Amino acid sequence: MRRVPCPIGLTAVVAVLFLVLPALADRSDAQVLRYVVRADPFEVELSLPDGTKQVTRPGREATYFYSEDGWPVPDGASDKLVRCEIRWDGFPAGWRLVNSFGIDRRKQAFSTTLGDLRKAVFAGGDFRIARSKKGLFLVTREAWKFSDLEATDLLDRIAEAQIDIWGDRGLSGHLVYLLATKESAGHWEGEGRTRAMALQISRDTATLADVALGVSHELFHAWNARRLNRTEDERIYWFCEGITEYYATVTLWRSGVWNFAQVLDHFNTLARQYFGSPVRNYPADRMVEHRKSDFNAERLPYLQGFLLAAHWNTDGRIMDRVLRNLMKTNREPLSNRRIADALRSTGLTRAGGEIERFVVRGETIVLRPRIWGDCAAESELSVKQFDMGFDVDESKKTGIIQGVRESGKAWEAGVRNGQRWATMDVVWGDPSYLAELEIRDGQGTRRVKFYPASSNAIDAPQYTPTSSAGCDPPARSSSSPR
Repeated sequence: MRRVPCPIGLTAVVAVLFLVLPALADRSDAQVLRYVVRADPFEVELSLPDGTKQVTRPGREATYFYSEDGWPVPDGASDKLVRCEIRWDGFPAGWRLVNSFGIDRRKQAFSTTLGDLRKAVFAGGDFRIARSKKGLFLVTREAWKFSDLEATDLLDRIAEAQIDIWGDRGLSGHLVYLLATKESAGHWEGEGRTRAMALQISRDTATLADVALGVSHELFHAWNARRLNRTEDERIYWFCEGITEYYATVTLWRSGVWNFAQVLDHFNTLARQYFGSPVRNYPADRMVEHRKSDFNAERLPYLQGFLLAAHWNTDGRIMDRVLRNLMKTNREPLSNRRIADALRSTGLTRAGGEIERFVVRGETIVLRPRIWGDCAAESELSVKQFDMGFDVDESKKTGIIQGVRESGKAWEAGVRNGQRWATMDVVWGDPSYLAELEIRDGQGTRRVKFYPASSNAIDAPQYTPTSSAGCDPPARSSSSPR
């Protein structure tokens, strides 16, 4: 196994990673959690102060491990402060050990909260680590079609735009795990973690810019809602995820990764998804109840927050000021009331009532006209609800088609109960995109295509660019730290 040399300056930055909550978390009354991580057999042993031990055995491959779940953490409130000690036993000398609390340390001691410990990433093995000029760390082990330098350059462009939005000093020491999947090119999945983000993309991705939206979205989570005094209340996912989705787009536009036509195309897609959603009018409580079992309910807060941010961001910078206000006034947990107060402070006096109507009660969002001003022509498109024509959630659990509705588009294409299936090309939530499935039954394996659309329709706003003059993204904020 090849050990990648430590980049210049890495030792100093690793030291910074251990300065976690220095003023608060080093209290003498903090609970001490002692971990021993053994290489063979791979297991994590936690010793609690009362002598109780917990042992878990996360998954491990021959040359590496990567763990988001399976790390033993005691019960307790997310904001409870703890002191952690970790000893790594028996791992090969050439293995990189990189986690949310340090890099290449066989013994670790740090202070954190139970919430951050639960959202931490622990990894080790034949990873390589590349540091960007802005101090982010790319952590990967794959042979990509793009270079590590190309990836870190893109990370820096995105990070710089987001630092400007928030007006702070950035993400030095933030880890970016880049992992491979067998999905088709352009596919990505990601999650913000403790002082890290994890992004899974297709091995066939030609350039990281092809999945720049995923990179931008997950990196924005380093602030929203982590630095806003996040809460476990899922009813504000419209803000945590939806505003993040909006600013992922804004980031790419301001950094020049996307042009205006791409921004409008993404807006149009999400507008079609929202107005065509079969759960568009779910109240927030019902969204929470169904989101883990219904893809449409899970997607709803992303769409609500995205459209509301576009609706409120009348001069292109008002929402920046809202976000900065929330970061400065984060003494209490993030809530709809705090968000409404921040919006009101910028002159958006109706926004609190709109949150109540469009999110809490689930009324259909009414957007202000001409959101893009003279830069784009507005029209309306009659869109149908996204409907795969069978019970997707149950079918995903078993890999076998269930709940096919006769006379639907899937039925007409030949989809039947009992067939094994795999998605080949589907834009979930978009009924205008031609879906392609692979199905297998007694007649063999074949591919079917159909539009996953219902019979009823509603008008959705759509935009086409009309002029490039004066339509560049807002200039960089002069108040941002350099």
